[in-house]
Amino acid sequence: MELQHFGYCPQCLKTAYWQSDETKEMTCEWCDRTFVYDGEIDKFMDTDTNEIVKRKASDEMDRLLDIALNRYDTHVIHLNREQQQKAGFEEGQRGAFVTKENGQSLILLDGSSDENDRIIILSHELGHAANFQNDYKRDHKTWLNHVDLNRFNGAHSVMLREQSAWRYAHQLLKEVSFSNWNNFFSMVSYNIGSYYETVWKPYRAWFFKEYDQKPVQYFPDKEEFLKSLV
Repeated sequence: MELQHFGYCPQCLKTAYWQSDETKEMTCEWCDRTFVYDGEIDKFMDTDTNEIVKRKASDEMDRLLDIALNRYDTHVIHLNREQQQKAGFEEGQRGAFVTKENGQSLILLDGSSDENDRIIILSHELGHAANFQNDYKRDHKTWLNHVDLNRFNGAHSVMLREQSAWRYAHQLLKEVSFSNWNNFFSMVSYNIGSYYETVWKPYRAWFFKEYDQKPVQYFPDKEEFLKSLV
């Protein structure tokens, strides 16, 4: 994937691509439109109607995309169903934060999701980007090692990282004047609950079987964590 050929559609703000390095035309498969950039007026024109393109996406989405690139040096790529399968998305997964050995980072999003959901999902993945940059100094190897479930404390690290990402997400959404908090807390509750079921409970059962005692839990339970965000 050559990121230099990608941009954001001026209408829906999903991933679009430039026709070539020389052309000023951008094609968006999500809108099924081709736009041309007019440098004199600093606007995109719709090639079908020859009218200035009006953005349909929200200010919140626009500001989060700006934060992703300019604060966390992270590109956001919107994927269709086929692309999600190639990227290894699991059933029900709608976002992913990906790092590379050179310190580069990407956010992959389900482009077919409702925009309000995409805003929340993007804020969560940006939480991982903030964690990667602020706390790991973009160290790819350490970032991966800390969530290796084969490591003794891997489950702890996963739970702490997910909660940290949601804390960052909460701050970012307040920064961009997000308002649909009921949907946000519903999504946080489901996400954290699923990690308790799929990551922490299996680890706790294994630990008890091996050592005949419960492991020390270094992170708050779900309800306590949700209250801490209010």
